[in-house]
Amino acid sequence: MKTMPRPWLIAIIVIIVLTGGILFLIRSCINSGFGGAPKGMKEQYASVPALYLEKDGKGVILTIMPHLKIHSYSRQGNMTRKSASTTYYLQTNDAVTTGKLIEVKVKSQSDIKNHPVEVMGASGSLAWVFIGEPMAFDALTLEKKADIPCLNKKSALSGKFPGERRYYRFDPASTLLYFTALDGSKWKLNTQSLLAEETNDDGTQNSIEKMLEEVEAAEKQHRADMDSIYEQKNRRPSNDYAARRISQAEYSRITKEYYADREMLNKRRDSLHDRKFQIRDQERNGREIANDLESLMRGTPNYNELYVNQDTIKGQWFGLYSPAEFKKLSSSLQRNAENDETARRQLYISSLDKKRPGQFTLNKDAAESPSSQTGFLHGGFLLDKKTARPIRLPGNDFLIIYREQIGRDARILLGRISATGKTIWTMNTGLKEWGDWFYNGRQLLILGKDKEELSSGQINLLLRVDINNGKASRYDYYNDEMRKE
Repeated sequence: MKTMPRPWLIAIIVIIVLTGGILFLIRSCINSGFGGAPKGMKEQYASVPALYLEKDGKGVILTIMPHLKIHSYSRQGNMTRKSASTTYYLQTNDAVTTGKLIEVKVKSQSDIKNHPVEVMGASGSLAWVFIGEPMAFDALTLEKKADIPCLNKKSALSGKFPGERRYYRFDPASTLLYFTALDGSKWKLNTQSLLAEETNDDGTQNSIEKMLEEVEAAEKQHRADMDSIYEQKNRRPSNDYAARRISQAEYSRITKEYYADREMLNKRRDSLHDRKFQIRDQERNGREIANDLESLMRGTPNYNELYVNQDTIKGQWFGLYSPAEFKKLSSSLQRNAENDETARRQLYISSLDKKRPGQFTLNKDAAESPSSQTGFLHGGFLLDKKTARPIRLPGNDFLIIYREQIGRDARILLGRISATGKTIWTMNTGLKEWGDWFYNGRQLLILGKDKEELSSGQINLLLRVDINNGKASRYDYYNDEMRKE
């Protein structure tokens, strides 16, 4: 057999060596993260909103964790392109240490027909999520407790549970799961017993509407009672006296009763009138709070949605405003958040004036601002996600948030101040924005990202802040490790 000429053989060997070297170099660059490519060609992060749950006195943060196995990855400027297969996991972290507890695989992307993938709500120690279907998991063990096959066995609705997320509504107040069956019938599911019952109530009629119905029914009865006593103790006795069927003494006695009864009914009318005003005020405030709660539940709020600038406690008013903002402030109580990012705010304290039953106004003339305040840039009272009202700490202290500087790169600072304006502690969260947060009476738990490559709703950091001293611990979802402070 004729052998290949030596020059050609050398050329082929050189080409093979060069090609192998180039491929090795490319692989080494990719695996080392060159150009932003994740080490090992994998990514993982937490999604928000998350859930906070407690069982047997133990608190946990539960998150849906997309794990990405990346097949190709490239970056040009600020644009990143990647092809990946995703698998969804559930993970719990300890509320005290932030350390990872349990992680379980739920479904691969290829097994999910219906989106979005998201948490639905907490029901006692059960976490309800939607990952291709409604599912429930035990908070401590992450044992699956419900999915559509399980619900089919528990009810007479076998085969009628919808697969699309839009037909389900989790009510956080009652923890009931309202849904529309495939045949169009309306149902509500007890998220503890997993039993469903047909209903005409979609869960949207709140207690305010029911109270208004009761007051309006009482007003209708009041009008009937007024007509009745007028007929029995005014018009009819007047006719009887004019026709001399009753004596003057009897007429005077009945007339006296009429005025006494009418005065009593007028007091009842005034009471109902005041009650209706109170309920209307509650309705207006409740509608605002309901809208705020719905907004807070969605996760990834903007900074101005994290706080409000005033609160009332036991007849006292507290506000965080700059002098210029306070000067323009209306005396009516407000829930809005001031949005001037350049305003250095300070605590103002004042009393309330009663305008009418159930309604108060701010006494601006009596307002005082404690001395020695350094000011809080773009500051406000941090909201409690469960109430959409400012978080109130023991001793009526407040948690406040503010910025370290102006501009989009500013980190969010957190502090505890007393009702007298004393700063107890402050700390830098290191985050430009928060994806979610929870207050459990002992810790403030914050989810956010400080990894710029992640998109909105993708979280790499869990931060736990001790409300007594402001000390923090941090867990990195992306690298699956605790961070050193």
